[in-house]
Amino acid sequence: MRAVAQYVVLDTNMNARKARIAFRDAGVALPKGCTIKWVEGEEKTYSMSVETFLENATVIDA
Repeated sequence: MRAVAQYVVLDTNMNARKARIAFRDAGVALPKGCTIKWVEGEEKTYSMSVETFLENATVIDA
C-alpha cells in the first residue's frame, strides 16, 4: 500500500469523515475508495485559573 497524501490535523478526536474533510479543505483530492489511516499525535493539556476563566467566559442561555 502506498501513501497518496499526508496531512496534519489538530482535533480532539478523529474519524474517517473528519480526515476526508481535512484533506478536502487542504485541496487534496483523494481517489474514490481510498483507505484513510491516522495516527494519534502528541497530547496537550491546557489550564487556566478560575479567575481567568470567569473573566473570559460567556453565559449561554440553554
